[in-house]
This record gives sequence, C-alpha cells and structure tokens, in this order.
Amino acid sequence: MGGGNFRNADGGPIFGRPRFDRFRRVMDDTGVQYASDEFTYTIKFGDLIAGASQPAVLNIERSSAFEAVLLTGGARANSEADQLQPFYELTFQIADGASNRNLMNAAIPGANFVGYGNFPFVLPIPRRFMPASQVTFVANNGSGASELFDVQLSLTGRKIFMAELAGRPLPRFRKWSAPNGLVYSEDFFIYDFQTDVVPSGGSVPITLLMEADSDFQWIMTTACFVADPLWQQPVAAIDVQVKDGGSGRDLFNVPTPAETIAGTGQQPFVLPEPRMFLAKTPVTVTLTNRFLVSDEHDIHNVHFTMIGRKIFEQD
Repeated sequence: MGGGNFRNADGGPIFGRPRFDRFRRVMDDTGVQYASDEFTYTIKFGDLIAGASQPAVLNIERSSAFEAVLLTGGARANSEADQLQPFYELTFQIADGASNRNLMNAAIPGANFVGYGNFPFVLPIPRRFMPASQVTFVANNGSGASELFDVQLSLTGRKIFMAELAGRPLPRFRKWSAPNGLVYSEDFFIYDFQTDVVPSGGSVPITLLMEADSDFQWIMTTACFVADPLWQQPVAAIDVQVKDGGSGRDLFNVPTPAETIAGTGQQPFVLPEPRMFLAKTPVTVTLTNRFLVSDEHDIHNVHFTMIGRKIFEQD
C-alpha cells in the first residue's frame, strides 16, 4: 500500500489516527458498556485566616460520573508565588451529597491524605461521585496565629460516560459476590485517631468504635503532629500499639516507632496485607511519648490515620 497523509473534507491534513476511538471503553460484569476520559476537579477555598474554616461545594457535571484516583493540594504561606504545600496545619473533611455519607470520621490533616504533583496521594480504591451530585468540602486552618493563602484541593481521575440505552443507572459502588453467596460493596473511608497532647514519658490510649453500618479494611497508614504553630510533619519520638477489640489482639508485639509503620499523604505506609475490623467493634491506638518525663517534651496534636475502605453486606 502506498504512503501519504490523510486529508479532511477540505483537503487539509488530519493529525492523529482517523477513526481512532479516543476514549477507553470498558464493560462491567452485566454487559453494560461505558467510556472513560481523564479529568481533574479542583476545589478553591481561597485564603483562610488563623483558626478559620471554609466550606466549598463541588458540582459534579451532569454528563458523567467521576472516579477520583489521586488527591493533591495544599496552601501557600505568603504569596501566590509560593509553592503549594500540603503540610501546613490544614485539615479537610469531605461529604458526598448523593450517598449522604462522610468519607472520614473527623477532619483529617492534609499531611496525612493529600499529596503533591511529584508524590500524589493514591486512594486505595477509586471513589465514584455520581452525575449532577454535590460534594461538600470543608477546609480548616488549625493555626492560631498564621493566615494561609490560596487553599485548594485537586481530585484527578476519570469521567465515566454511560451508554444512553444501557437500561439501568450507573452503580454508585462496586459490588461483588463472595463464595458464601453474599453480595458486598465497598466505599473509601478514613478513621483518624487524634489527641491534643502526648506528655513526656506518658501514654495516651485513643479508642474508636467502628461504625455500625460496615466493616472496615485498613490498607494504608499515615501519621503527623504539629511541629510548630503552622507546620505538620511525620511523627517522631512516638511509639504506637494497635489493639483490635473484636479479637482482643494487639497488632504489634511491642509498641513500635510511628516513623517505621506510618507515612505521609505523599508516601503512605501500605500494609502488606489489609487488616479487617468488624462493625461495632472498638479499636484502640495507644501513643507513647519516648521522651523522659524530665525532658518536659510534650508532643502536640498527634494524628494516627487508618486509610482504607468500608465493606457493606448487601441485603
């Protein structure tokens, strides 16, 4: 066959491949076909004075659902020329209006689940937001003295377009059948264990009750504390023990340095095997300050964060 450039109706060159389908097409287990396309939603909170909170509503476009895969963002300390940083004393909350569900049990430090362009936070499972739905975000400036500028979050993932004649709506959550015949679904979720202070030489137990609607599978771990009035950084000089109240078992043989079993939003610690906690069971995280009492070195505003997924049993 001869070579040559393809031409359009006006005789001009066509760049790219003619008749090439630019969108990836996928088919679910029921035979319904979808098309997907890369997309980013960015939420702008503006400037936050010390101690302020600012809500923002994201309207998912009507034409398609959106699956968030990566989360990046932060704030600037002085001017628009500064780099965005996720480590300032910011916390965020996310609520999905379509499912009427919060995606975390409390406000989570940006340092623990927000990344940067070179190290984005990768959600353990993609989180789907439905067409024409509203997602509410709240940013909180935890600093008592410093203003933060240009606070924002970016969710990067894919739009999902459904065939017009599919015959049923796009499912909100991924579902699967287990060998026992039961059907389960999943949703991204974060449990944050937080304390205002761990005193020198002291231990602080923090107990959370797993929510009654679902089991929780722990997949990633992050941790941080406030190193100065403005900055969050990975926890140092803190040992951690985790106890599953459902089984009565400690998950470490001895209290273990947080820096060895927890990362940051940019580089979370990924468990080699996800750990399940059953619904309605207590989980206790005990934080121990390795400094001696005589050192008078309290560690403030410590967060130990379990990131993973809720698993629901379907009727």
